[in-house]
Amino acid sequence: MNRQFRFNKKLIDALPPHPEDAKAKESEYSDTEVAGLRIIVNRRGRKYFLFRYSFDGAKRSMKLGDYPQMDVGNARQRALDCRRQVATRTDPQAAAATSAAARLTLREFVTNDYLPHAYATKRSAKDDDGRMRNLLPDFGDLPLAEITSHSIQQFHDRLRVQKCAATANRHLALLKRCFNLAIIWGKLDGRNPAKGIRMHQENSQRQRYLSGTMETINKILLFQRKRQPSGWRFCFLPKQVSIST
Repeated sequence: MNRQFRFNKKLIDALPPHPEDAKAKESEYSDTEVAGLRIIVNRRGRKYFLFRYSFDGAKRSMKLGDYPQMDVGNARQRALDCRRQVATRTDPQAAAATSAAARLTLREFVTNDYLPHAYATKRSAKDDDGRMRNLLPDFGDLPLAEITSHSIQQFHDRLRVQKCAATANRHLALLKRCFNLAIIWGKLDGRNPAKGIRMHQENSQRQRYLSGTMETINKILLFQRKRQPSGWRFCFLPKQVSIST
């Protein structure tokens, strides 16, 4: 089949899969109406639109979308937009990456980037996954670039009241970690909005738990009462004793 033709649904649907015994992995066809627009077909018959162009003397290409999810009309319009960007000295591939990064939500980042990384590198990944269930209702559908320090502070304070200081602090630490990685990985251009928000003071009371037979426990309690009669409080729990100072 001719590798150059005016794209339309009937002709694209008729394109055969790329030959299994060919050296190349894909077949490429050019649209005669819009320069640079291509349709690529792999060995399984999967098809997608590609735009080829030159920028600063280098040949480049960028995927526009899968066919038939993207139709011929939309592919041509997208290719024409890319050609206009090239004409104004803008790299369409870089512009698309910047635009995608600006729209990236916390939910998308956590699902596609952070949690896979956490499960591969952290023993506490399940804890992070659980904490995300509390974070995502508030921040999940917001682009990373639109989450503010003020909104994080409000969430941090509210969780302190609803839960406790330690729980609020663990969630804040997780948010800080996510934003730090988003910046390192090039997913966010800017500062970490969780940076500078202080942890809440946690309860510093020391608790020691002793287990054993009731006879042993009673001996320990009697000894402590004689040794320091007014400085100890005792709370009996099933099969254990909690002694707080």
